[in-house]
Amino acid sequence: MVYPDYAFVNYFCWHHPLKIAKNRKILVLATTATIRFGIYQQVFKNYGIELLNPTDQEQELVAATIDQVKAGRLADNPYLVDLDAMLEQYVHRGIKACIGACTEIPLLFPYLRAQLEKIDPTLLLARMAVREAMK
Repeated sequence: MVYPDYAFVNYFCWHHPLKIAKNRKILVLATTATIRFGIYQQVFKNYGIELLNPTDQEQELVAATIDQVKAGRLADNPYLVDLDAMLEQYVHRGIKACIGACTEIPLLFPYLRAQLEKIDPTLLLARMAVREAMK
């Protein structure tokens, strides 16, 4: 099923190289509302890609981190070290990628040291828009 209101998520799933990575688990980092609504999870499932949600406690950390980004705190975000440690735990469990499924999390990607692929859907869609505009 295609979710027309979330065409950006469908586009991302279709065009990102992960579309060929069946049976690969990816951590989704987003606002609590996005996690609860399951926009990314529903669409990715249609492409055979399983997304993992943070635990409730981890989601509280993600939400607090997002709030600090909204307040203008990036490199000095007080939750950055804890978020990085959380991501490292996922790496040790075999997770190789995370999706910054909101506008704030990808802004932190340069400051996160965890060795996993950090996917920014907004950046990928912006690049697609530029490619389309150049045709």
